[in-house]
Formats: sequence, C-alpha cells, structure tokens
Amino acid sequence: MKSNINRQGFYRSIFSLWLSVIYIAALVLLFGVGAEAIAQTGTYTIIDPPNEVNTYPLQINAAGDVVGYYIDTLNHYHGYKWSSSVFTIINAPGSIDTYTYGINDSGDIAGYYSDAGGTHGFKWNNGAFTIIDAPGAPGTVSTYPSEINDLGDVAGGYLDGRFHGFKWSNGVFTVINAPGPEFRDTFVKGINNAGDVVGYYSGNGTHGFKWNNNVFTTIDAPGSVETYTSGINTVGDAVGYYNDVGNHLHGYKWSNGVFTTIDAPGSTDTVANRINNSGDVVGGYYNGSRNLGFKLSSGGFTIINPPGSVLTSAYSINNAGDIVGRYQDASNRFHGFKFTTGNVLTATVQTNPTGRSFTVDGVTYNSYTFQLEIMQ
Repeated sequence: MKSNINRQGFYRSIFSLWLSVIYIAALVLLFGVGAEAIAQTGTYTIIDPPNEVNTYPLQINAAGDVVGYYIDTLNHYHGYKWSSSVFTIINAPGSIDTYTYGINDSGDIAGYYSDAGGTHGFKWNNGAFTIIDAPGAPGTVSTYPSEINDLGDVAGGYLDGRFHGFKWSNGVFTVINAPGPEFRDTFVKGINNAGDVVGYYSGNGTHGFKWNNNVFTTIDAPGSVETYTSGINTVGDAVGYYNDVGNHLHGYKWSNGVFTTIDAPGSTDTVANRINNSGDVVGGYYNGSRNLGFKLSSGGFTIINPPGSVLTSAYSINNAGDIVGRYQDASNRFHGFKFTTGNVLTATVQTNPTGRSFTVDGVTYNSYTFQLEIMQ
C-alpha cells in the first residue's frame, strides 16, 4: 500500500469534479427539481444539399447515412442520400418531384415520386429503381412508401379515394386496413425487422395500431382522445403521441401493452417520433414559446437545438445514438442536421471520512467511491 500521493494533482482533480457537480446542480435548478433535461454536448453537422431552399432529413441508418428531400430554387422536390458529407441526388426517371423517406442498413432507400401519370412508390439502391405501385387502374391510385427494414420490406400507404396501408416484400403487395367498416383511412408510419408495422387509423376516432401477418392490435393511450403511432424498434417497442381532453399532445412509449407517457420538462406538448433498439426516443416539444427537439434515454431528457435555430424537431435516431432532424432559422429557412453526442468522461472521486485506506488513480487509499459521467 502506498503512503503518499501526488497531492497537487489529486486536489486539482477534486476541484475540477466539484465544478462539474456545481454545473449539474445548476442545470437541475434551471429545469426544475427532479427534471433531468440537459443541453448535451456534441457535434451538429448541417445537411443542406446544393441549390436547396429548404431541407427535410427524415431517417438515418447504422452507417450514419441520411435520407430526406429538399426544395430547390424552382420549387421542385428532390430526394437525396447524404453519406460522410457527400450528397447523392435521387430523382426517379421521368419524375416531376421525388421524395426519399426511409433507408435501411444495407443502403436500400424507399420513397415516392410524381410524374404525368400520378404518384408511384419506389425502392432504390445504387442508382437502380424498383417501382412499387399499389393495385388499381393506372392514374387512379397514388402510392406513398414511408419506411424500409433491413430485409428490404417496404411499408407505406396508398390512396384510391381513401387511404390504405401496405407492406411490400419481394414484389408481394399486402394491403393493411383497420378492421371494421366504420374506419375509413389507415396510415402506415413504420416497420421493423420482424415485419411489425405501425401507424394509425381513423373514421370513428383516431387510434394507433401494430400489425403483423394480418394480426391487428389497437394502441389507445389511456386518457387519450386521439392516438398516433409513429415508430417501432426491433424488439417491438413502439412510440408515438396522443391528444388529451385538454387538447395537449403527449408522447408515449408502448411495450407489450404497457404505456409510458413522455412529457419533456417544461413542455405543454410533446411528440415522440422514433425509438432505437436501446430504447432511446427522439421527437419534439413545445415549451410555451418555441419548439425544441429532444432525446430521451436512461440518463433523462436531452435538449436538441442547433445553433441559430428558432424551431427544431428530431426525427430519427440510429442504434449508435446519432440523431437527424431539421431546424428553422431566423429567415424562415429549414436546414437538416445530424447530431452526434460527445464522448463520456468517467471520473471517480474517493473520500476519506474514517481515516482508513482510500484509492486514487488505481492505488488503494479508501473504500468509499462515487462516480460522475461527464459529457465532453
């Protein structure tokens, strides 16, 4: 056992850590006792394609590739894939406008485009388009894919006078309609690798749902007037939002029938958009004066708000915790962003209240230890 230590380095470390404790305490006072909302450090990367006026990124995969769409100076819409700051513009052949909505871990992309004959879905990989059209007479049905899983299955909706959901798998088109004639429209928002499809349906109220192999499960949040389901992860946990009797929105997580309400600290309205396989949830909330993005993890709420933003929403999160969303600046232009969190510094503090042995930097000095995790 060592009988002396580098006291100057030890006390300097203790002083730095107590500054961090004071900082954390100040954040708790700022956001309210018991609230766990912090402005997390990390890197914001702006995603603006060339010649864009407004940009809307929508999804991110495991590699950090982002897809979405943008409006150009001639008011036309173009899909894009953004990978390590390199843009690939995606325009379907013969299209007037193209929108890309989902990307899987293999780089397959789902979206839709409009041409003189109507609106068509597609699956894209490395420049090759596969057209996805719902059954029906040409020009009378519009098809809108919204997400693609790692098996290449595409989920979305189509319109033939009313909205229907669908799942497309290797050319096989399966229609998804809410059971009962009183339900007019079905909207699909997400699909996981197990083939679970989520969304919402309306006609006699609005209800969230989960569907798999024609088994339809309704998702209605307790105390809700309307419920919307927007995302699902691999283990089957779903997220969305609901409207209460006071006309306020609340996010939620649904896991095996159990609801957890998600309200960002200080919010009047909260919307949950997506959930990753670790259970981290992203979305947006309104605090009475402005819209902000958020991430909810086991460590609490994190505020997502790029520099220069007057309005922010977070749309998607991958399993590494990288987040994409959009923000509006003071000139009312919308920009895309990717947010990557900073590194976690783990600091261990030892005390010596009894005069017994304790430990610093791996050398034993006492048996009392507490640990702080600080984002850099």
